[in-house]
Amino acid sequence: MYRLSIKTYYSIQHLKSSYLLLEESQNIEFSDFSELEGAEKAELSSRNLAFVTGAIFSTIAFIEASINELLSDISQNDDRVKTLPEDNKKAIKDLWDKEDRGSLEKWSTLKKYQKTLELLDKEKFDEASELFENISLLIELRNTLMHFKPEWNSIHSPHISENDNQHRLTSKLEGKFELSIFFRSTGNPFFPNKCMGYGCAVWALKNAIIFVDEFYRKIGIETNYDHVRKRL
Repeated sequence: MYRLSIKTYYSIQHLKSSYLLLEESQNIEFSDFSELEGAEKAELSSRNLAFVTGAIFSTIAFIEASINELLSDISQNDDRVKTLPEDNKKAIKDLWDKEDRGSLEKWSTLKKYQKTLELLDKEKFDEASELFENISLLIELRNTLMHFKPEWNSIHSPHISENDNQHRLTSKLEGKFELSIFFRSTGNPFFPNKCMGYGCAVWALKNAIIFVDEFYRKIGIETNYDHVRKRL
């Protein structure tokens, strides 16, 4: 009797989900809804927010799954990592397979990337770089949405930018991407109203792909998601 096995890399599905959700938001924000008002416009805005939120969640899931899948492959000495030095892979496997809280599996996402590069004798990401800071911010944004805590934020007159009594993410994210078309000309708070639009989702996915691409370049292994890569 023959036994067949299959291995699934769900990071690829997370990436595809990000693209598909992003396209749905793009279709909404670039459509002509000037004649909509009231409940109809509010419903369209809510749909857009759902797509943007899902895209951000899937984007971070892509980053997290990518490093976990690689570390799992190293632990199992998969063919995908056969070009990596054996001694270095053993050091990673030993840390990944630990059963206590010191296991690499339990480390934060960015620490996993940095420690993997260190154990492979590769140059780590510059934590002061714009790319690394953007990924850190993206993770913070996802965590804020996932563990959301409502708070009171000031509403101002349209076109007036005031930072008093605004969410802590405002000063970190403002200016990094185009604002949601539904709120950019209003006095609503930056977060979540103006922030959570197509521009934010594009910014998130672009930075995520650049980050993971650069990681694979550093360790000398081809990415496994080129077949779902699209031009943003």
